[in-house]
Amino acid sequence: MLNTFFQAIQHNDIEFVTQNIGKFKDMQDNQGNTGLMVAAYMGRTDIVEILKSSQIQKQNKNGFTALMSAASTGNDQIVKILLDEVNLRASNGTTALMCAAQIGSVKCCQQLQKEIGLKNLNGVTALHLAMAQGHHCLINILIDELEIQDIEQRTCLMIAAINNQFKCIDELIKHQCLITKQDIHKKTALRYVFDSIDIIKDIIDEGVRKEKLEAIKSIIKCLLPLEYELMADDMVSTLMLFCYNRMPVPKKLVETQSKQKQEEGITALMLAAQSGNISAVQQLKEFEINMQDKRGRTATMFAASQGQLDCFKLTYNDEFGLRDINGAGVLHYAAQGGNVQIMNLLTKFKGQTDCYGNSALMFAINAKQLNTVDYLAATEADIVNNDKLTPLMCCAKNDFLGGCQYFEGQGGQVDVNGYTAVQWAAMCDSTECFLPLLELENLKNNRHLMFQAVEKNSYKVLKLIIDCARRDFSPLVDYNFTALQRGLCSKLTQITSKKYNQLQDGLDPLDAAVLYNASECVEVLAPFYRFKTEKPFTPLMFAVQNESLSIQAIKTLVGYFGGIGLRKNVNGFKVGTTALMIAKKNGARKEVIDVLEDYERDCVDADGKKASDM
Repeated sequence: MLNTFFQAIQHNDIEFVTQNIGKFKDMQDNQGNTGLMVAAYMGRTDIVEILKSSQIQKQNKNGFTALMSAASTGNDQIVKILLDEVNLRASNGTTALMCAAQIGSVKCCQQLQKEIGLKNLNGVTALHLAMAQGHHCLINILIDELEIQDIEQRTCLMIAAINNQFKCIDELIKHQCLITKQDIHKKTALRYVFDSIDIIKDIIDEGVRKEKLEAIKSIIKCLLPLEYELMADDMVSTLMLFCYNRMPVPKKLVETQSKQKQEEGITALMLAAQSGNISAVQQLKEFEINMQDKRGRTATMFAASQGQLDCFKLTYNDEFGLRDINGAGVLHYAAQGGNVQIMNLLTKFKGQTDCYGNSALMFAINAKQLNTVDYLAATEADIVNNDKLTPLMCCAKNDFLGGCQYFEGQGGQVDVNGYTAVQWAAMCDSTECFLPLLELENLKNNRHLMFQAVEKNSYKVLKLIIDCARRDFSPLVDYNFTALQRGLCSKLTQITSKKYNQLQDGLDPLDAAVLYNASECVEVLAPFYRFKTEKPFTPLMFAVQNESLSIQAIKTLVGYFGGIGLRKNVNGFKVGTTALMIAKKNGARKEVIDVLEDYERDCVDADGKKASDM
């Protein structure tokens, strides 16, 4: 019946509301909403007048009032009617003024000024909310909240900066009391303006992007003289921000902030080199050349890793001999950057390895830089690292199929642990490389690929193997598997755990997935192995004894193996014993037992006993 009353309000049926007000005046829906709240939200002024006397000052389950409903829609007429609810707070501290400020309603905010200064549970004021939405027209109305900071000590100016509300910033920076304030992270408004640049760079519309960047430059120009010396907890200086954002660096910043380092030891010169800020590199070179961060990286390495040729040329002659803490040189970083012009300047370093024996070629493979691999393969293909990893194995680990073509002659080689390239592909879930490497290296030394994949929870590779091995695979979604690939994958699915690590003999990959807590693998393998019923036990029986397997994996197993009992007496359990019986006897998780109950509560073992008898 209450729904009928609410519908009448929505349709502005004044007659029905008037006739039934006595019946519904004390009623609220399951969220605590009253007819007055509905009328206020829908803008039914006459009905608000009718219901006001009986439902004023009631709050719903979240503490919201009819006044807040009206304020959130900007209905100043209804706000005026409901002013008796002023200063009531929602459960999160929200006020009607905050609701009005959030939508930029000037008239509503003017009527709700008694709530100025109130904060929600996060210390946020109406002015904070208005600035987040860009309602600069409310600044003068809410001026008394100007100096209030939220629980993270952020000012309204910072909030405007975080949300790229440039018109608000233009107005707020006129107020000296907001300048040089820092939040709990020691960030200033200037820092938040800089932080917003990355967001603006992602704007697709070039015209809008340029307009916003110009606005930022103007704001930075205003704030810079006032806040440039203040630094946040991460030790990022204003000079570094200019360098990183490829902006012309004021000479004063170079003089006062050069040689400073942020938390990781990174300098302004490094950031300038990384971003391609050529003029900044020229300015900072005499102050910061040869400095290294905590990882031992230099400005030259930063330039090389990002392919910044011009910046690289400016610093290379001074820093070319330096290495990072792992022994990697500038060629290693250039290989990551993929700029062949830079590498042409570093030919004397070809063949150089880091402390772990990794060559620049391996760095290129890790970064999937095909042009760099092509450049270095002829001279560094035969270099293996300290773990005897070959470039082909590195390609397998990184699922870099394009790189594999250069190193096919390395197929079959093993590292210090006896792993081949295809085994690395299986363990790293490298679906692009797996089948080509399986063809290349065959099964001679790779019989337990599925078990290796299970152990690392490489469920995508397992799905690939299953799809390739299935005889009923739909041609509509065929991945153009070759006959050799199908044959090899089919054989893989038939291989058991014999002599694999500590697993008992005779287990299939699904059993192993259960034992290794590989929940995603269980979900992939269960449909394929549901017909493998020659064992006396089911994977579900293993699963109910595993405390770490996900409930979703348990449900998957129940769907395929629920209701199946032991085929012979095993470990004191009778023929016919089900997973539910085992779960109850071993004290399995309640949620596991609950899932099993629906399938197995009526099953009996050889003695006619049910799970409920145990």
